[in-house]
Amino acid sequence: MKIVTLKGCDRCSSLKRELEKLNIFYKEISCEENEDFCDELEVITDSCDYPMLIDVNNRLIYITSDYENLKKVNQKKDEYVLKPCISVQQIVQIIKK
Repeated sequence: MKIVTLKGCDRCSSLKRELEKLNIFYKEISCEENEDFCDELEVITDSCDYPMLIDVNNRLIYITSDYENLKKVNQKKDEYVLKPCISVQQIVQIIKK
């Protein structure tokens, strides 16, 4: 599992804490160090909100503040299946399933 984060992002920190509580291993990808990759994900998701998470099934689970973006649930884009969410808690619920 990979978590794509922004430095200083409260939601990113919150998701990392929740995963650590659940003993879920993850690799963190910093947007500051991987700008091109993050730019690519932002185009795929049509969202600049973070965190974004890529699981072992290539589901791209991400925060969005755009209601229209929420309609993209389970759409396939590039190699990813999109899972837009409105909160960190929703991301955690998806991961638990």
